[in-house]
Amino acid sequence: MRRLLVFLLAATALSAADPIQALFDKSVAALAAEDYAAAEQGFWSVLKARPDNIGAFGNLGVVYTRTHQYTKAIEVYAHGLDVAPSDPGLLLNLGLAYIKQGQYANALPVFEKLVKVSPGSGQARELLATCQL
Repeated sequence: MRRLLVFLLAATALSAADPIQALFDKSVAALAAEDYAAAEQGFWSVLKARPDNIGAFGNLGVVYTRTHQYTKAIEVYAHGLDVAPSDPGLLLNLGLAYIKQGQYANALPVFEKLVKVSPGSGQARELLATCQL
């Protein structure tokens, strides 16, 4: 318990020392609280300051997916993949956003790449098979 307390205090101190990390953490909390407007604004602010923040891309895509703005989610995930082309989380979420739109042909190459990046992922293989049907 004492170690956990020390860890939490250290994490809080690091967040306070880095205002962008603090903003990211606040945006994650807003997303968890389903305050999608605050989360969206926060993640965009993080990306303005740090355009290579993969976590902000991924979470912003989640905001758009949960608010059924799949076209925006697809755009955000694609931009994130420009920064980190083999990120498994971004690939998975991009493919799922395509599926939500019924765009199985667009999802197919995404899941093919995901299977190459994460060959042990049963979920990736199942989604790839779904798109192949």
